[in-house]
Amino acid sequence: MGIVIKNFSYAHTDHTILFQDLNLIINTGEKVNLIGANGMGKSTLLNILAQASSTPIPSIHIEGNVYYLPQLNKQKTASQSVEIAMGIAQKRKALQNILNGSVDEQDYTDLNDDWTIEERTTEALHYWDIAQFDLSTPMHSLSGGQQTRVYFATIMLQQPDIVLLDEPTNHIDQETREKFYHFISTYKGTVIVVSHDIELLNKQEITYEVSGKKATRYTGNYDSYKQQKEVHIQSLQTKIDNLNKDIKQVKIEQQKLKQKQIKAVAQNKKAEQKAGLPKIMINAFKNAAENSSAKATEVQNSRQQKAQEELRDVRLQVEQLKPFNLSFHNTSLHNNKVLWELQEVNFAYTEQQNIWSVNLNLEIRSGERLIIKGKNGSGKSTLLNLLTGKLQPTIGQIQQHSNRVIYLDQFYSLLQQDFTLLDQIKEYNSLALTEVELKNLLFQYGLPTHLWDKQVNCLSGGECLRLAICCINLSQPQIDALLLDEPTNNLDIYGIESLFKAISQYNGTIILISHDSELQKHLGESRVIEL
Repeated sequence: MGIVIKNFSYAHTDHTILFQDLNLIINTGEKVNLIGANGMGKSTLLNILAQASSTPIPSIHIEGNVYYLPQLNKQKTASQSVEIAMGIAQKRKALQNILNGSVDEQDYTDLNDDWTIEERTTEALHYWDIAQFDLSTPMHSLSGGQQTRVYFATIMLQQPDIVLLDEPTNHIDQETREKFYHFISTYKGTVIVVSHDIELLNKQEITYEVSGKKATRYTGNYDSYKQQKEVHIQSLQTKIDNLNKDIKQVKIEQQKLKQKQIKAVAQNKKAEQKAGLPKIMINAFKNAAENSSAKATEVQNSRQQKAQEELRDVRLQVEQLKPFNLSFHNTSLHNNKVLWELQEVNFAYTEQQNIWSVNLNLEIRSGERLIIKGKNGSGKSTLLNLLTGKLQPTIGQIQQHSNRVIYLDQFYSLLQQDFTLLDQIKEYNSLALTEVELKNLLFQYGLPTHLWDKQVNCLSGGECLRLAICCINLSQPQIDALLLDEPTNNLDIYGIESLFKAISQYNGTIILISHDSELQKHLGESRVIEL
């Protein structure tokens, strides 16, 4: 076995239980997805597995050495060089000492017979297209995509038995993604991935869903998991229908029992008067009848309570499993109306040359679907900022023929992080809704009452998406164009499904920057702008 977790429980420092009696088995060489809503503990579980590989945890058994790639943390890498991040600084130093004539035993211990470390490092860096960087280069000077490729090169170099990956495709372009997909699919070791990248999830052979403090295993990739979940949701819906019928039947039986009890009391009184029995015997018969009646009522009440509790649990399961329904306000513009005209446009940041080697000449019309492609640093986000007017072209002209344009980026920048949800929604209240109406709106967007007084920075990616779309629809009764810059980067898989549906149903112009091939598919027939 590669990894075995048996009856493992874990709580946060505030004593909130994250896992309870968690059981999970991953066989050697399996390629596994860990999916689930934000906050369910996917990243925490990867971190726990990484710790358990070096510090034994009684409920967790791991065979083999582990490499853990968490989500990028700029602070963590700030003081590291490339060779330190790759974990080869000590070996390279030892090799250099030996080549310079050292006979120190520690140098030979540090090298550990890895005489080809330099050649293998060069090969890995070339494979991931980062050989241009010196190994002493500070990690903080690299882009997010370049840093990620350094860590991919480390995996290639170290060849660990188990690889733990947390959102590995977040910062890389499509070309690097394709290379990464191939690398992982041919990797000989065990791979466990936390990701919202559906293309990656569909290349894995096992899927674990983390929810309700446990993990459920599904055989197959993400699409297979979805099919199995649909069947599960349908069975839960059938169970809801049956429980509703059961509760209704219990109420009918309770009413019949009540009527029967009233009738029995009346009949007993008549019988007592006719029989002329002693009072002590009458009281004994009365107590026996009341006890029997109370027991019958208690059984019926218990049955109803149990059915209602089960109904609540099943409804909650269905609510958690189904994508939340989101939508954008549609446009009333007819197709083919010119929205933007770009003539000989270029842009230069301070004291830098123009970002594009050729000036842009571009016309964007209503109803179009545009995908902006290019490597990291090719100016994709710059183009969106020019279209929204946040930036002005250094060269050329941009004519914009609609102001009903929404820009939604991966960080949901339209949200104020220190605002409460209620304060945030008030900022966009162009319809002058009352506070009661605004609260109802938050509830309709799947943002329950316990969140209303919390700050935006406490929300998950999916909750931020809901709040952002709520604000957008409040501010604009119609939206002529949606500009989307990597909108899926901070969403869980359920938030992504909701966004896919909203984009598919929207009838206006969409201009998209995204490496997510599934999102591009949901866009429909599209024009590609390559930068």
